[in-house]
Amino acid sequence: MFLLSVVWNIASLAIILGYLTVEYSSYFPSLIHDLYLFGKVRKLDGFKLRDSILHVPKSWFCHFYLTGVVINSAVLAITLYTVLGTGVWPECVQDFLTIIGHPGKEAEDLTAPFPMVLAIVMEEIQVIRRSIETLYINSYSNSKMSLVIYIVGLLFYSSIGISILSLSQAGPISLEDFYSLSWLQWYAVVLFLYASYKQYSINKRMAKLRQDKNGNVANKKHHIPHGDLFEYVSCPHFLMEIILYFAIATVVGWEHEVCLYLWLFVFVNQLIEGYLVHRWYKETFPKYPPERKAILPYLF
Repeated sequence: MFLLSVVWNIASLAIILGYLTVEYSSYFPSLIHDLYLFGKVRKLDGFKLRDSILHVPKSWFCHFYLTGVVINSAVLAITLYTVLGTGVWPECVQDFLTIIGHPGKEAEDLTAPFPMVLAIVMEEIQVIRRSIETLYINSYSNSKMSLVIYIVGLLFYSSIGISILSLSQAGPISLEDFYSLSWLQWYAVVLFLYASYKQYSINKRMAKLRQDKNGNVANKKHHIPHGDLFEYVSCPHFLMEIILYFAIATVVGWEHEVCLYLWLFVFVNQLIEGYLVHRWYKETFPKYPPERKAILPYLF
């Protein structure tokens, strides 16, 4: 197992263990919950955590995506320079890949150059779109998150492009590579575009709950969203996040174990956070639609 695979697995385990401390809160110190819970779920029954200097505004989520734009753009630039040029990683890049566990040119299961580039472009679309949404569309409440969550978010979006490179091979690409993708990979691209648009429309719908007719933020209260996928689940934007990274992992191929475990981290994180948000909605709004699930329609 490669170094980044271990890192993503540890991160997934940490999310699960953190959730267990919430479920069995009486056995764990409140400090753990203070670091783990963020946003409105900090006000779940039995917690009501207070904010301190160790907490930052949830609106700082924009820093995650802006960091992702900077790092992923650098990764994309280096990758395009390589595949459109000599087809060989610059020496400094090769040394870095060796440090993080790149198996070298002799490995037979490395992701081909074109799917690698396509996956990095998909991530570029994601972080640019989310940056725009967090800066110009989303309407945040006064909720906070701990510095631990903040740092984890920065590291996550700094690591995606690097994770894609970790088990990918350099090499020249041509127009013929465009036709070499399987139907499943093209399906993943279409799925990614659909989920990206859907997440945008969902975030826009949520933002409107706090806006007046002119689009200005009128309040910072929490409201029950209605319409679209909200009729089925409390957190459709989390569901779209799972689908987005599922699509990226499918494009590079499921034999790319680092991206597989990266997606598993996204799945675990979004599933648990979606459940906690759903639980908060039900505690806060007595008339919350009982037929809604947390994140997976009809299932969970």
